[in-house]
Amino acid sequence: MLKVVRVTSDSVTLQWNAPYSDGGSEITRYVVLRQHAAAGERWEEAGRVAGAAATSFTVQRLREGAPYHFAVYAVNRAGSGDRIETARPVTPKRLISTSCRLILMLAGLIDITHYDLFLLLAEYGPGARFTKYLKIYVTVL
Repeated sequence: MLKVVRVTSDSVTLQWNAPYSDGGSEITRYVVLRQHAAAGERWEEAGRVAGAAATSFTVQRLREGAPYHFAVYAVNRAGSGDRIETARPVTPKRLISTSCRLILMLAGLIDITHYDLFLLLAEYGPGARFTKYLKIYVTVL
């Protein structure tokens, strides 16, 4: 299974497990592929990872807001293994905009050791134009 473990505005970090079987020949590298999720786009190599032990890779220089598919396959002396892919497209983006303003914060006690926190933030884009509200719910232990 190919997992996405981190997303930034221009990169995605992927992680995977080594294959159950190497067919009797040690894995020499993994090849990481990317594909723009737009119809008709072809797969292109995003990078290579040397050795069998390294099972993560950060794909860089991605376009913010553009969805991508990712895939990885192992290579050894016998050839290439089966490709594993992300389950759905991944879109590089900032997690929280740097131009947010706190509108409302509410806290509610659940019991003596827990409370809920609700934040309502207003996000502003270029030219200080309002773009959307961000609602964040957190239970603090």
